[in-house]
Amino acid sequence: MPTASRQLNVQVGGLFSMANPGIASDATIVYGQMNFKGGGLYATIDPADHFGLEMSVRQVFGTEGVHERTYDVGPRFYLSHGRFMPYGKVLFGRAVFNFPNNFANQAFTEGTLGGGLDYRLNSVLYLRGEYEYQRWFSFGTQVTAFPGSLSPSVAVVWGLLSLWRKCRLRMRPVLKSRALADEES
Repeated sequence: MPTASRQLNVQVGGLFSMANPGIASDATIVYGQMNFKGGGLYATIDPADHFGLEMSVRQVFGTEGVHERTYDVGPRFYLSHGRFMPYGKVLFGRAVFNFPNNFANQAFTEGTLGGGLDYRLNSVLYLRGEYEYQRWFSFGTQVTAFPGSLSPSVAVVWGLLSLWRKCRLRMRPVLKSRALADEES
């Protein structure tokens, strides 16, 4: 008798982000408020127990036309405890910083360490709370604060194998009736 196996799960969600860019208060360029707000999208693909892949896109806005946009991808590790799924992740990607009053727009390579908690509301809906620490390599201003973002979000989860099985079972009568019609003609 075969043992139980985990299904491929895909989680797609939207998030609201509150970020502190961690720019020194004595910077030569005024960056406006230090609490940026915005949003983004993310997707996780979990093909195996405890390990998966996460992809995310975020954009947060300050004042004076300042905003940050990040595109990240990387591995994640998670544990399942009933309805709770704590996780950690290490992402790498590209970050774009738009300077005050559209003075300049510059891209950087960046790395992210993050972690959080997914809470399963039901079989397809999750709530997520997470914190990310981002390090933008070669950013010219010295970072003195603790930069990062706090992001509550809502996600929809699909177990792709079970979804495929359900669709295939629903399609069987249609496929059989088409096969019979083909044989009769």
